[in-house]
Amino acid sequence: MKTLCKILIVDDELDILNFYSSYFSKRGFLVKKASNGKEGVEKLRQERFEVAIVDIRMPEMSGIELAQHVQVEGIDTRLIILTGFGAPDEVTATTKAGVHVVFYKDKVVPNELLYEVNKLLPIKRYVFVEGKTDVAILRTAWDKLNYKQPLPFIIKEIDPLAGLDGGAGGAKALSDYLSSIPVDNSFVGIGMFDQDDEGIKRYNKLHAYFDDVATLKAKVSKSDKAAAFLLPVPRGKENYEKFRALSIEFYFSESALLQRTSNGLGLNFRYHPEITLLRGIEKLKQPSTAPEARDIISGKVVFANEIVPKLSATEFEPFRLVFEKIRDLFIYIENS
Repeated sequence: MKTLCKILIVDDELDILNFYSSYFSKRGFLVKKASNGKEGVEKLRQERFEVAIVDIRMPEMSGIELAQHVQVEGIDTRLIILTGFGAPDEVTATTKAGVHVVFYKDKVVPNELLYEVNKLLPIKRYVFVEGKTDVAILRTAWDKLNYKQPLPFIIKEIDPLAGLDGGAGGAKALSDYLSSIPVDNSFVGIGMFDQDDEGIKRYNKLHAYFDDVATLKAKVSKSDKAAAFLLPVPRGKENYEKFRALSIEFYFSESALLQRTSNGLGLNFRYHPEITLLRGIEKLKQPSTAPEARDIISGKVVFANEIVPKLSATEFEPFRLVFEKIRDLFIYIENS
């Protein structure tokens, strides 16, 4: 995502100042530089910057003092502090001064710093999912996993009615929408497909200008405006992948899937019949009782809105795979 906005780099080390100035300029940012905190405050007073990246220890005025000026004077700029020391009292002081992100210099990876900068900008990132219940579950998962920041992207369903009764109608709509995102689009959209028959089919039928990115197990458009991935497979859920039956609800444990509300409402399932071949002729056996050999036929709305929010935080650990995949895709796109 090429973002044309203004950022200020404040650091007394010339090499660092020039490196980040060049790095962000090449990625579409308008960059200004300041070699100490006092100069940085003056520039922040004179011009509006969306984000300032500030060293914590500098002559004349420290990064913490700069942050205090920004806070007291009501300067509308988001702050990222770089520190090479990370003393507890300094970290506490940055928090009190309204700093949004603290990075340790020896651990800074430019791509991750870029990701944090983009998170502080007005949201221009979308994650598109097949249906409305997927949105509710992902939002709850983000909160349950104790991520301390607001979602750095908007989650939006492509078809509000898709999958409410267990169908997979949203997969086609999602595939069609991603394939229609124009080259000059103002936002980046990432689509998440279920690992079921329809989701896999539509993922594989994305427009030809989507390239496979093997390292990410995903597809990215040549315009870098759209990407897509199939739900990652959590540990212990490998059979769902084998049966091509992995939807987001099956990230939860069996006990969670079987929970009911006080009114007796919850997920309802249909089991697939087992099929065997006898001398080349298909013969149906009794319906399978394997958990992976079933579809959800109703109850998704109640499950997503009434049962999922009451589940313990440990139930949401598998969702880290999803958020890490989304993060990695945005980082890949924003550095293309």
